Amino acid sequence: MKSLDEKEQKLAQEFEKMFSHLDCAISALSDLKSELFEIYQSEFSVPSGAKPIDQKNFIGVFDGRCLKSADKLFPVPENYISKSKIVEGDKLKLTIEADGSFIFKQIDRVERKKQIGKIIEISGKYMAQVKKRLYKVLPAGVKFHKPLVGDFVTIVLPREGEAKWAVIENKIDKN
Repeated sequence: MKSLDEKEQKLAQEFEKMFSHLDCAISALSDLKSELFEIYQSEFSVPSGAKPIDQKNFIGVFDGRCLKSADKLFPVPENYISKSKIVEGDKLKLTIEADGSFIFKQIDRVERKKQIGKIIEISGKYMAQVKKRLYKVLPAGVKFHKPLVGDFVTIVLPREGEAKWAVIENKIDKN
């Protein structure tokens, strides 16, 4: 039987491999998003003096990173997620203004729970560990609250269901 340390090392290596694959996919998606945005801007930008197009509204559920409407997926800015403490399951509204601006608004909140987690880093990605459970946390929350690896933080999660993402509410001082 393998020792616990060997199992943990193997698991950490598997996580690193998965995160590496995810990083590649995220990079490719980011490039695609930039290209699509450029096409969108060139096709739908309003020339000066022209009549602006109508606003477009989308309502959907937050999945930890994006607003998921009936047929579309819209990335939500990390600073808005962190500042508003948006968790998986919250209902959001996106308004796309005539000038192409995206305005997100939280319109309904799921019940929440708070837990204490320890900040860990795997392949450059921060996570909050609560017992044996890992939750992804956004870089914006880490940047704002400034926890170091090993520090404890209060995280906010949806009360029901198995969340993948947590929002950092506060860093817990060691004193």
